[in-house]
Amino acid sequence: MNTRHQMKKTVYLHVGSPKTGTTSLQEFLARNTASLAEQGFFVPPHNIGDSGHHELPLSLIKDICDSWYDGWPKISRRSEVVWGELIERINKSECPNVIISSEMFHDIPNHPYSQKIGERIKGSLYEYDVRTIAYIRPVDKYINSIYRQDLENRNSFTSLTKSAQYYKEQRLVHLYPSAWLDFYSSLFGKESLTVRKYDRSEFRNGSIIFDFIDTLGIQYPPEKEPDCLLQENLSIQEDHIDIRRALNTEGTNRQSINTQISNVFTRISDILNEKAPSADLLSEISSEILNEHAIIKERYGVDLGSNINLESTKKQNRDFSEYLQLGLTGLVINQIGEVDRKIDDLARTTFNTLIMPHVRKATPAIIYPAGAHAAWLMQNTILPSANIVACVDRNPGKHDKTRFNAPIITPDDISRYAPGVVFIASPRFGEEILESLLKTLPATTEIVFLS
Repeated sequence: MNTRHQMKKTVYLHVGSPKTGTTSLQEFLARNTASLAEQGFFVPPHNIGDSGHHELPLSLIKDICDSWYDGWPKISRRSEVVWGELIERINKSECPNVIISSEMFHDIPNHPYSQKIGERIKGSLYEYDVRTIAYIRPVDKYINSIYRQDLENRNSFTSLTKSAQYYKEQRLVHLYPSAWLDFYSSLFGKESLTVRKYDRSEFRNGSIIFDFIDTLGIQYPPEKEPDCLLQENLSIQEDHIDIRRALNTEGTNRQSINTQISNVFTRISDILNEKAPSADLLSEISSEILNEHAIIKERYGVDLGSNINLESTKKQNRDFSEYLQLGLTGLVINQIGEVDRKIDDLARTTFNTLIMPHVRKATPAIIYPAGAHAAWLMQNTILPSANIVACVDRNPGKHDKTRFNAPIITPDDISRYAPGVVFIASPRFGEEILESLLKTLPATTEIVFLS
């Protein structure tokens, strides 16, 4: 028997943490798949709206813990399908290296079934040499930053110290990142884990993207290096934190406008009368942070510093009337958001009515194009239940790949798949697409606008 030894492919699993330039890094990876492949690094396509591979950890968390995170796309596919598709793509790629990136891997140790999730990750990637990459901020800076993000994305009214107290009570990796690092160290071995301190002043050109590609040994010619300089997400300034809290509203369509206005008055009174955090509580949290820094330095050789600066929501020189103006402004913004949501609900109902006949008949269907609006339809309508045989994209770089579990084809290939219906999913170019389809498709093929 003639056997040949094949070297294992290397999978670089970038596991976060959040607030370390992950969005910029993931956008860079998504935009540069072709040039990275030329250097032997395969970046698998992602199947939900964001640039990262978030469907991988989110599908596991959903299946095993039955959890969903506000602000993240809801996952419709089971983890077996999601991870099976990933393995198939890796094995088909000719690249010896693979890059997977999602900061949602960071949150897995927070779950009661984290060990089971870890076993599934390890079992899925057993064929490969897995190298885990983690970026970590000093814990106080991370807590300050994640708190601001919660104000921005989750309409939180909680003070920073109360949030930190909750992290402590729940033993979350937000305050205890050593648990997160230990988790991946135990999965793939401590020698496989690269821990980098997130400090832009120490990165080449001040960019995590340069630091990441340098860590992996990826070379970029000087003329292409500007592609690595993407704008990282901005945070709320400390002096503006209380303004953001006053602007946040929680109104739902079940509440009357009078009830919402009353809530604004009550919340502003609470903010103005809020007591400063006790010195004991701040000392306790600071002590926990210093202990975590010491553990990480001892175990992973990364010095996160000893100067702790846990911000508090500073009281500004504003009176009740100024806060009231902010709160009522937030209420108006919220009502606009309610109108947008109702428009979305109406669109969903309309699209489902158009799609349903083809779902019932299992009509061979093609989606054209398979971009951001198509992804929204797949997340928010019954389109995933349709018999999708192909997706159309004019970008040659996407051909011979898949989208929504269907091959991506050129417009010229549509007739070869003999679709019974073509769903046009482009608000901007719908008329242009319709005109081209009318010239090339037989009259028996139905064309349906989903935009």
